[in-house]
Amino acid sequence: MGLPSKERFELDAEALRKDIERSKGVLENYKSYGQFVVDAIDAFTRLDELIADPTEGNVAEALEIATEMNKQLGPYRGFVPQIANTIDEILKWLQEKSSS
Repeated sequence: MGLPSKERFELDAEALRKDIERSKGVLENYKSYGQFVVDAIDAFTRLDELIADPTEGNVAEALEIATEMNKQLGPYRGFVPQIANTIDEILKWLQEKSSS
């Protein structure tokens, strides 16, 4: 028997927030590559805030941010697998959360 849905999402949110911190750490090494890296760090910071308080509005905003990040990441996915995996997991969690 699994965890009730709300508890499962809370545990998943904690794991996502840890992944976000790790991804931000990876991106810190690439800040010299340009403003788009700084923007990605800022976007991850905002996602972390929104995931910490997953109201309906916050989930919708987070979904917009993560979707845009996923589009922008497209050509770089192979170079930053940690970032790609984190965004994929965020999108999956947000889609599940928005449909529950």
